[in-house]
Amino acid sequence: HATQSYTMLHYTLPDSCERCELHLQGKGNLYGVSLETDKGMIVDNIPMRGCSGNIFTKMDSTQLSDFYRETNTRLIILQFGGNMIPQTENPATISGYVRSTLRQQVRYIRACAPEASILFVGPSDMSTNIDGQMTTYPLVPYMDRLLKKMAEEEQIAYWSMYDAMGGQNSMVKWVEIGLAGSDYVHFTRAGANKMGRQLGEWIDDWSKEQGARSKDYGRSTASYKRSSRSLLLMVKCGKRRECAHKVLPKFALDNLRT
Repeated sequence: HATQSYTMLHYTLPDSCERCELHLQGKGNLYGVSLETDKGMIVDNIPMRGCSGNIFTKMDSTQLSDFYRETNTRLIILQFGGNMIPQTENPATISGYVRSTLRQQVRYIRACAPEASILFVGPSDMSTNIDGQMTTYPLVPYMDRLLKKMAEEEQIAYWSMYDAMGGQNSMVKWVEIGLAGSDYVHFTRAGANKMGRQLGEWIDDWSKEQGARSKDYGRSTASYKRSSRSLLLMVKCGKRRECAHKVLPKFALDNLRT
């Protein structure tokens, strides 16, 4: 399918295929290659280490909209904010970052993908040395509250990783039991797996709860047999109906928006 900005090529490979080659001639930009199946669930995570999340408004809106439409984007999961915590002790800096920078990014993404739902994941607890004792950075709960408020005002979903960990000084406990590293900021592999499962269970349980309240649950769930992707967490749900509830349904997020 061709647009003014790019061309997307689709190839169907036989099941027995173990290797394929793509030969190009001329000049141009190759934005990516996606190898997928038509069944089950495929997750593509795009890590942006050190990124404060202000890059989306720097992307071409027409091209981004085309990408979202072509990939049938229905759920976009964003996680930003944690990198700001160690950099400042000024609440006004955090407030401006959330209320202006991140809000602008959310609005830009929503304009580019009007059919998609957005879920924002807040920062984890993280600790610093205060008077010889590892303690939660003072601005972590403040940022968490601001993000919750921003998400509510922008009518998007929000998941507090800070609360999910246990809140104030929970990072210290996670370090003690091997779920976080000695920097009191980053998870270990075990901790990351645990947090990922908690988020997945939250999405699963919440969508089931909302689905049970919806008279159109069967019809809405069935519509998610189509491929669903997001920019930072791409989730492809195939033809099997049993995997459909793993994607936070659009109708469930619409209930939240009311």
